[in-house]
Amino acid sequence: MQFKKSFIRSAILENARKEFLEVGFMDATIRSIAKRANTAPSNIYNYYSNKDELFRGVLDDFLKQFSMAKAAFMEHVQNDPEHDPDDDEHNEMIEQILDAVSRYREELTLLIHLSKGSSLEHFLDDLIDWYSGVYTISLYKMLEEMELEEVEIMPETTHMIAGMIISMVVTTLDKHYNRAQIKSIALELSQFFSAGWKGLVSWKIEQVN
Repeated sequence: MQFKKSFIRSAILENARKEFLEVGFMDATIRSIAKRANTAPSNIYNYYSNKDELFRGVLDDFLKQFSMAKAAFMEHVQNDPEHDPDDDEHNEMIEQILDAVSRYREELTLLIHLSKGSSLEHFLDDLIDWYSGVYTISLYKMLEEMELEEVEIMPETTHMIAGMIISMVVTTLDKHYNRAQIKSIALELSQFFSAGWKGLVSWKIEQVN
């Protein structure tokens, strides 16, 4: 009996994923998903109380992994913000990002482009807000380490830069670049933003003096 329930749940999730990817959350219906899964709508409600809960069910594994990754990244920034990774570490970090994008491409597509009307429709905005906060912590701890506490960066600036970076990640998803292309882009952008921050800090110091 337990095996049968597990099989039915898997079939519902698999077909719900297909439905959401094809028409998005707004236009998907429990009836259509049930038809795909060759079951009755009432059977879906035995597992998920509504369409939003089902949508979250499809994304459950990704959301858990993503939450843990964010927590680990935040801990790293708070505990060792001044650490400047060498080339090997930098490449390893980029490889991990590439693995995540490749593994969860469909989930990211659902959250970024097809979640309107769901409780997750603000995923991208929330991600930018979070990344802006991480960026701010890292930036000010770096300035503190450099004994440049007098330098102030507008929070709107870090928020816009965070938005630009996330937007670039979205573009790599939408354009379907291959792994080698994405890696090259990531390395080039990393160098660009690193130089950009140095230039901005130098300019702010000149303004203070």
